[in-house]
Amino acid sequence: MRNLKDLWRGVSRHPFRTASEAFVAFSVIWTLTESFSYFVPGFDLKGRFWLSVFGFISLCWAVDRVWKPSKVEFKVATCDTSIEIVFGDIFLRDGIRAIRFLSFLKVNSASRFQIEAFTEYF
Repeated sequence: MRNLKDLWRGVSRHPFRTASEAFVAFSVIWTLTESFSYFVPGFDLKGRFWLSVFGFISLCWAVDRVWKPSKVEFKVATCDTSIEIVFGDIFLRDGIRAIRFLSFLKVNSASRFQIEAFTEYF
């Protein structure tokens, strides 16, 4: 289940994308409604109620599109294993931590000092 912190992160980081997604969804719903009412005379969705329903649906679509996950989990097809990728501060979480080691090191003449300093830090 996704939480509201992930929602706020997505909307606050991408306000223009949220607005554009809502506008596109509202435009699609409006176009479909107008085309159906043109070809089917009895199909009439007009008024404040239907306008607010269309707005709510388009806002829900936009929020779903910009929602940023706090974790991603996927299964490996060849074995009975699943990999969970957690975003955020990994040192506050329990369990085994996998850190990409080479991104912290620079290869030069003083690399032994950097490796020792890195291992003392953790």
